[in-house]
Amino acid sequence: MHSIKFRFATAFLFGFSALVAGCGWSGFATRYEVNVTVSGLNGSGLILQNNGGDNLAINSNGVTRFAPYYENGSKYAVTVLTAPNTPAQICTLSNASGTIATANVINITLTCSNSARFAYVANNGENSISAYSINNVTGGLTSIAAPVTTGAAPSALVIDPSSKYLYVVNSANQSVSTFAINATTGILSSVGNSVATGAAPTAATIDPSGKFMYVANQSDSSVSGFSIDRSTGALKSLGAAIAAGAGASSVEVEPSGKFAYVVNRSANTVSIFTINSSTGTLTATGTTTQTGTFPSAITIAPNGKYAYVTNRSGNSIYAYSIDSSTGALNNIGAVAAGNLPSTITVEQNGKFAYITNAADNSVITYAINGSTGALSNASITTVNGALGISATKEFVYVTNGIENTVLAYAINAGTGALSVVGTPVASGKNPVTIITTK
Repeated sequence: MHSIKFRFATAFLFGFSALVAGCGWSGFATRYEVNVTVSGLNGSGLILQNNGGDNLAINSNGVTRFAPYYENGSKYAVTVLTAPNTPAQICTLSNASGTIATANVINITLTCSNSARFAYVANNGENSISAYSINNVTGGLTSIAAPVTTGAAPSALVIDPSSKYLYVVNSANQSVSTFAINATTGILSSVGNSVATGAAPTAATIDPSGKFMYVANQSDSSVSGFSIDRSTGALKSLGAAIAAGAGASSVEVEPSGKFAYVVNRSANTVSIFTINSSTGTLTATGTTTQTGTFPSAITIAPNGKYAYVTNRSGNSIYAYSIDSSTGALNNIGAVAAGNLPSTITVEQNGKFAYITNAADNSVITYAINGSTGALSNASITTVNGALGISATKEFVYVTNGIENTVLAYAINAGTGALSVVGTPVASGKNPVTIITTK
């Protein structure tokens, strides 16, 4: 009888222990799991972190959990510590933070995609393009291949909305070269022959639909238009170039795709054009907008409400609101820039603008008033030889034309201030502009 009782008690305790373990209990204290459901992972090196300390390496899709058990009422906050590489992937968490409430956490999901990001730099002094991969967590740059040869004196870069093609404006060749972007590696391969532009092309833009490209030609004060074959990336001329103002040097299309803006540095004006959505043809609206002295660049906020123009000789930035019906620009004020402001960009959240000042070796951060579009000076970062600049939601990239390098900076989400990421990476000779994929 004693033997039977003992076996019964042993079996009961074993079953109870299994039940306790299955519920995440330790002894009689109830503790719970934090689980993550992973999908789309095909890279290596993914590490998640909970509450800034508990790390979880993940090598496959499916449900996985952090090793520790957590007390009821504990807070959890899961982040991506290290993104996958080979191939590089972007992984997005959902339901990543909360408080444990008498149950295992099972609703956290991590979705990974092969939308790796890349940066490209035009090396004006050696007729080449340098390519870099972007670390999706830190923003750091890594060179991915030897520079590829393009036309003479590359001066501008533009990427189509699908991030499949890179277009290079070659000022001395008066042409545009086309390169296909390998979605996994970022390596560039030439597509067909270059196409002719007007005289001394200096800038280019692509409309949001990805159907049309426009190139500003400084020496003949015109804009060349091209249609884009979205299956091959090939360009086809839309016909004779359209007259702009004297010294057409920069061009942008606002996000709705209805209007194009051309900065005329010799005329100190901005020309405004409507875009035929079917043919891509530009038609002048008949109005121009005054800028400061010797305007050099224009950028448009992601919301399409505001435009900003750098005035190279006036050492200023003019801000404009955009009339969504007519495309007209309304001056909303000017702010001081550094010495010889060259290029300007707005980060993709639309909260901050950044401008390079060639003679000051600096990048100035401006906060954008969300209601009015007005700029206010926020901070200054010293960057030797600052020329080209590009911004994503989290990072800013600047070319150093003196030391032939590229620098990466993280954006403070609250202030817009820049903090350096890693060390400068080598470019080719005289890097004048940079662009990143989305």
